[in-house]
Amino acid sequence: MKSFWQRKRAKTCAKMQRWRDARERKRLESGEPVRVEWRGRLEHSITFHNRLTGEMHTLDLRRGKRRDQFAAEVDGRPWRVLSATQLGKLVRDKFKPHVKE
Repeated sequence: MKSFWQRKRAKTCAKMQRWRDARERKRLESGEPVRVEWRGRLEHSITFHNRLTGEMHTLDLRRGKRRDQFAAEVDGRPWRVLSATQLGKLVRDKFKPHVKE
């Protein structure tokens, strides 16, 4: 048996969903153009070219929710959200010079 708060939350969620659906129906009937999802401003693009295999990959960094956060896409597909520190470590490890000591 559901508690009072679970029932109340379910009712509220259903009501809010009905409101969103009605707003979307109204928008479609008015002829307003379709909105696209905002993914953040494109900040940086890093291109990786492996000369041995000939593969090229593009890492696009879009501004995230926090100041030091980026939403990364690899070849146009969402990859993960990472901080500026994690990004620096990733690039530093990827391009570590191969020097024999």
